[in-house]
Order: sequence, then structure tokens, then C-alpha cells
Amino acid sequence: MFLKTPILGGMLTAALLLPQFALAQTDNSMVESLMKLRTQVESLHSQIQDDQDAFGSSMRSLSLQKNDFETQLSRQDTQLKKIEQEITQIRELIKKRSSKTDGLRDVVLNAIVKLEKIVNEGIPFKVSLRQNDIHETKVQLEGNLITPEQALSKVWGSYDDALRMSSENGLFKQPIVLGGKEKLAEIVKLGTVMLFFKLPTGEVGYAKKESGKYHYIQVNDEIQQKEILTLFDAMKKQIRTGYFSIPYAVVSQGGVK
Repeated sequence: MFLKTPILGGMLTAALLLPQFALAQTDNSMVESLMKLRTQVESLHSQIQDDQDAFGSSMRSLSLQKNDFETQLSRQDTQLKKIEQEITQIRELIKKRSSKTDGLRDVVLNAIVKLEKIVNEGIPFKVSLRQNDIHETKVQLEGNLITPEQALSKVWGSYDDALRMSSENGLFKQPIVLGGKEKLAEIVKLGTVMLFFKLPTGEVGYAKKESGKYHYIQVNDEIQQKEILTLFDAMKKQIRTGYFSIPYAVVSQGGVK
């Protein structure tokens, strides 16, 4: 009996201390959790503060950019109004001068119509560029931006280019439409009679007029391909005079119309 008493006492003591130990562990765990939460809160607060500072800086920067853009727009608007006033003055001046040459104005407009027809129906050499030049002259004349005399000078220059083209042979580059797709090609122009093309991928052919409109025809015959390539080689070597064999199909099928 006396031997068991200390053991029993120890067990009673352990039983009494166990809840306190468990409670202490729970308290420590809660403290650690609270410390972690506090650290996370402080980190989030710091991040929010940084984000607020960055947002404020961005807003200030955007505000400065907005003010700068508004200033530039104001300057451009002022410049635009000044240009519009100058254009109005120039138009009035041209209108006064043109009143003395009304007959010449009609002659120039008629010449422009005929020139447009020549370009549209002629060999397809840089057609868009030539059309744009003619159209610009017409718009400027009709809008009183140039005098009839100035328009006549420009139209005469275009007619002079058309005449020069008729005797000019050369190697050029321009976009063509083949198989429904636009492609950049090397072209050889022989006056205003023939035009041959060569693509970077090796295809060759010529421009053929059908139903009043030019189309690009690819050549598949080996002999004709060789003749066209020989012509391109000669043009690259600056050999622009002499005898060349031209594919007969180009002539016989209407390529020279």
C-alpha cells in the first residue's frame, strides 16, 4: 500500500497538469497564428501603400501627358486654322487670275480627260502612279488651288512623258496581278507596244490586251520562256539595241494591240 502511494500521487499530479499543458500549447499556437496574420496584414498594408503610391504617380504622369497633349492639340488647331486661312486667300487670288483665262480652263480639263483615256487604255506601265498625277492636277484645278496656266504646264508634262514612253525601252519593277493575286515583278517595257514580266519565283509572261483591257499571261512554253529570259538578261546588261527574238504568241494573239 505504501509503495503504490507515490505512483498514485504522480499520476494525480500529471492528470492535474495535463490540461494546463494543453492549454499552454493552444495559447502558443494562437499566438503564432496571430503573429503570422499580423505579418500578412502588415505585408498587405505595405503592398497596398506601394500600389497607392504607384497609382498616384501614374495619375500624375497621365495628367501631365494630358496637359501636354492638350497644349499640342491647341497649337495644331491654331496652325490648321492659319493654313486654312492661307488656302482661302490663295484660292481667292487664283480665282481672280483664272477669271481672265476661263477658256483655257476648259481646254485643260478636256486635255485631262483625253490624257486619262490614253493612260487607261495604254500599256499597263505604272498606271496607278500616272493616274494619280493626272487626278491630282484635275482636283487642284477644279478646287482653284492652281491656275489654268499651271495646270496646263502639268498636263503638258504628262503628255510629254507619254510621248517619251513610246520610244523608251527599259527594265523596271512594278506590281502586277497574276492569277487573281498582286505580285511584285520585274518588267521589260518595249515602248508602248510590249510589256514582259518576270517574277522572283521564276515565272515569266507578258501583258495581253483583251476586250479593251490588259491582262498578264504566264508563258509555259520552254522556248518562249528562254526568249523572254534572254530579253531580261540583255536589259540588265544595258543592251537596249539590236536583234531579239520575241515570243510569236505575244504578237499573234493581240499583245501588240
